[in-house]
Amino acid sequence: MKEKQLKLFDYQEEKKRDIKERYKITLTLDKLIIISIAIFLLTVVSYSVGVVQGKKETLIGRANVSEEEIKVVKPQVISQAEEKNSSPGDRSSEGKKVYTIQVATYLQRSIAYREKKKLEKQGFPVNISSKGKYLVIFVGNYSNEKEARKVMNVLKKKYKDCFVRRL
Repeated sequence: MKEKQLKLFDYQEEKKRDIKERYKITLTLDKLIIISIAIFLLTVVSYSVGVVQGKKETLIGRANVSEEEIKVVKPQVISQAEEKNSSPGDRSSEGKKVYTIQVATYLQRSIAYREKKKLEKQGFPVNISSKGKYLVIFVGNYSNEKEARKVMNVLKKKYKDCFVRRL
């Protein structure tokens, strides 16, 4: 009789069901949305932190130009005073082309002069020219384009868009 009663109530099956219910995870729609938003925000924050960290590392890496590279390239500098003092009848400088490297362009004077000081500390002859509302930073005056390109290759590590210009 007792066995028949136990079969009717099925006590063992109920215990198994309780264990399953205890470990069952139920997600309602609002919980699922909140979890999705949290994961999305976590992804955005981690991406932003990575971008900031990457920018810091590239700025640090750009500032380190090895001494070896600077010593290898010995630019011939033609000062502005020499350029102005040369007479128009002087045949030796009349046919020569003078090249320079345009490094950067800034709107703010303080940033342009800060960049000029950094370049001068690295041993580059720097000129700043005003073009409208912009300040343009030039490095060196070179007698031929080949010399200017050698220096430009060194500067490309920090100033990716720099280029050689003829004066």
